Amino acid sequence: MTFNFEYVRQCEQSGDRSSLHLGLSAGGARFQFRAHPTLNLVSFEAWRQQFATQPGTIVDDYSREWTVQEFLDFVFEKQSHEPKRRHEKYPDQYQFGQDDRQWLDSQGYTFCNYEFS
Repeated sequence: MTFNFEYVRQCEQSGDRSSLHLGLSAGGARFQFRAHPTLNLVSFEAWRQQFATQPGTIVDDYSREWTVQEFLDFVFEKQSHEPKRRHEKYPDQYQFGQDDRQWLDSQGYTFCNYEFS
């Protein structure tokens, strides 16, 4: 089963809602985070900081809302899966700055810098 996650925030002043593509869960693969370099969201730790400093709601493709802790527990569980993607199997070849499309962060989490669904 494959599904995407969005991080939905609401502006305190205007009440406008905006969302960021958070990433993708696909079957038995590790969770793939969506990077947003212009917002400095290029690592797992950066996303954790985002959750802590800019509260929002995590929503999946089926409109189910997840707490941050539920989502993190899910990601931790997925991280224990066997590496399947090329950049997970050969992490030395895929570090941030070496490949602008996909990489593993310093903690071994998968990131990509392109639109996907």
